[in-house]
Amino acid sequence: MLNAQNRADERRALIAEHQLETIEVDRRRLEEVLAVSREILSATKAQQAAQRIDQPRRTVL
Repeated sequence: MLNAQNRADERRALIAEHQLETIEVDRRRLEEVLAVSREILSATKAQQAAQRIDQPRRTVL
């Protein structure tokens, strides 16, 4: 009986370890996606600012 309990405990520990590894991999991937998203946002803002500078100002008469 104790042997079966030990095996069950070992299985649960292995499953928990695998789940933790999966969570950590997912977290790293999400951080990478977030970093790329921030780079895209920064580039978009810079491009929009450059377009505003390049556009001649219209004066209303």
